[in-house]
Order: sequence, then structure tokens, then C-alpha cells
Amino acid sequence: MRRRVWNWGLLGIVGALAAGGTAWVWLRYDFEKVNWAWGVVAGFIAVYVFLGQVFTERSTVSTAMVTDRRAAADQLADLIRRDRTDETLLRAVDEPYPLPVRWANGPDRLLPSWRSIGRSSDATPLDLSGRDGTLWSRYRSVPSGRLLLLGSAGSGKSITTLRMARELPAHREPDAPVPVPLPVATWDPDRESFPDWLVNRIARRFPQLAADHPRREAVLRNLVEADLVVPVLDGLDEMPEQRLVACLEQLNELATQRFVLTCRTSVYERYLVKGERLRGTAVVVLEPLRPAEVADYLVDAAPFHQSETGRPSPPRSVTVRS
Repeated sequence: MRRRVWNWGLLGIVGALAAGGTAWVWLRYDFEKVNWAWGVVAGFIAVYVFLGQVFTERSTVSTAMVTDRRAAADQLADLIRRDRTDETLLRAVDEPYPLPVRWANGPDRLLPSWRSIGRSSDATPLDLSGRDGTLWSRYRSVPSGRLLLLGSAGSGKSITTLRMARELPAHREPDAPVPVPLPVATWDPDRESFPDWLVNRIARRFPQLAADHPRREAVLRNLVEADLVVPVLDGLDEMPEQRLVACLEQLNELATQRFVLTCRTSVYERYLVKGERLRGTAVVVLEPLRPAEVADYLVDAAPFHQSETGRPSPPRSVTVRS
């Protein structure tokens, strides 16, 4: 509305100046000069109208892109919350309650400088330690948006990242990023760039996402390029060693790419011997469970694994990746 008023006002001013200029030229010179002056004015008006049309179309396209990607981000967050596979897995491992999971800052030998993590020469170390459902909030405090979650085999890395995706509030801010759990072992850096793999993987895992949009791939790519997706990459240690090194090298080249990445501590330490640390990446390490907590959990969980005859039922087959 304001733009339309501005356009008409400007045209009015141009018209008034043109009329005044015509009268002045007519009185001072002759009619031929008036024709020449109006030719110049008409040229300026044509250029103005053309540029106005171009910028209006660009503004309309830009607004539509923002609207489409925000709608896609909202839909993606809802699809992740309602993912039945992840929900079933979490329920299976959370009976009768989730085991307490804690993490602490990684040792200095695994970290780049806090200046590179903080994206500032004045950056100081952050305390990223926490437990249970707080990993997403800890991650959001990392200025670089890059976090590596380490732990031993079976320490709960995969479950922790699944819970992380569920921490997203139901009513998120329009431009708040969405954590998307993905198995990083499906990425082959020699065949596909990370952004291309990310767009394709999201498209395959969530076929409902922007399914009715005529330019679906463009919407998903815009979603990724606008940093509305935080890939939560689980299982780096499941890659062959050569591919693992290529993966980390490409992530180092993408200095502004945000992510959460999980890996066994021993595997990442082997990589450090051969290569450099992940640039700008904060590191947290899962702590082992306390014996008393494990003992209490086994006692409390026993009633959930009793058959109708009162005898212990065979343990259910639940495969949980570390």
C-alpha cells in the first residue's frame, strides 16, 4: 500500500515538473523544443515504469520464497515430532523412564580454539555440560553452530540426538532452525556435495514435505541455504575410514555449515592423528552411567518385562545404535 502511494506521488511530481517545464520551454523557445522536451520526459517515464516493474517482480518473488521456506520449516518440524519410527524407539528405551544421560566439555586436545568456535578474537570458553533434554539449548549457545558429540560404544549418542530433535518447542519462531536427524553414513563425499546430499536426503525421508509445491526441490534447497535446517548427523564412526576422512575434510571446507555430529571417541581420536580438528566445532563427551543408577533402573524396569504368568518375559529385540 505504501509503495503504491509512493509511486503515484512520484508520478504526480514528475507530471507537475513536466507541465511546468513545457510552459517554460514554450514561452522561451518554440514548439519544436517542446516536442523535444516531451520526448526526453517520456523516455524518463518509460525507464521509471520498467525499473519499477522489475523491482516489484523481484520483491514479489523474494516474498514468496520467504513464505514458502517458512511454511516448509514449520511442516518439517511437525513431521519430525510425529515420526512414528523414532517415537517407537524412544518409548522402547524409555520404559519405565529415561536413563539419565550427562555430557561435559571435551578435553582441549579435541577442540580447536574457542576463538574459532566463538567467531571472535574475544571469545571465551563456554560451559556446554548438561543432561537429558538440554542438548538443543546448549547447542544454540554455540556461535559457530557446529557441535561434535563423542562417546564410547553404547553410551547413548543416537538416542541423545533423537531426543534433541524433540526439544524443539511446539510454537517455534518463524526463522528458528529445525534439527533434522540423519544417518551420515549414507553420504558419499566423492559422489555428492554435502548441500546436495542434505537436500536429497530430506526429500527422500520426508516425501510429504512441500509435496504439492510446483518447485519442491527449489523450496527444499532454499530451506537449507537459509540455515533453517540443522542436520543432526549420527554415526560418523559407521563410515569406512577413507570416506570418514573425506567427510570431515569437506565439512572443514564448509566453514559456515552448521551441524551436530556424533562419533565414537576412539574413532575421532584416530582421525586427529592423521588430520586436523573439525574447524570451529565445539566438542562434548557423554559420561558413563553411574553403577547405582543402572542398578536402580534394572529394578524399576523389571515389572515392564514380566509375562502374564508372572515369569520374566524374554527381552524385546530393540536395536539401538551407539
